[in-house]
Amino acid sequence: MIRRRGWIGAGGVAVVLVGAWLFVGLTPSIGLGPVTHFDLESVEVESTWSDEEPGRIVVDPSDGTYDGLWTFANEGMLPVTVQLAESGKPSDLHWRASLHSYDPMSNVVHDPAETVQVVPGEQFAVSFSWGPGCSPIAAGTSMSVSYVRLAVATVGIKRIVDASAREDIGFELSSDNLPTSGCGE
Repeated sequence: MIRRRGWIGAGGVAVVLVGAWLFVGLTPSIGLGPVTHFDLESVEVESTWSDEEPGRIVVDPSDGTYDGLWTFANEGMLPVTVQLAESGKPSDLHWRASLHSYDPMSNVVHDPAETVQVVPGEQFAVSFSWGPGCSPIAAGTSMSVSYVRLAVATVGIKRIVDASAREDIGFELSSDNLPTSGCGE
């Protein structure tokens, strides 16, 4: 009888430890960082996409894209490893992102990296380029994005997180975007 209680007690402790490990690993907390770099051609607009912050938009971007940078912070209790995940955006639209370590004291964004290790409270950056790409888009169409998809690993458990930005960013076209044959090749 005493042996059973010992095994039951040990099993209970194991269940609690595994539960805690899963809870911490499955709930990474990625919050907003303090820095956003807007496309130099962008203007602030009342957001028709959300009720929170005004958005930023580029009308007929001269280079074909909205280019910017968002910072994020590890608000969790443990270090995380961050990678970019599949964007989840239509493949015919242009979306390119790069992950960077970031030093807020000197406001330095380091060279792109495949992965970034982020301790609690530390920040990292994602630079991006967003535009119509090879998608046929009618004049007057606006498109926006307000998040980046990240693969975040905590205590060996990887989870996909849509990290929200402070604002919606977008582009608008005053003429039809009719990609040429072979676009994107």
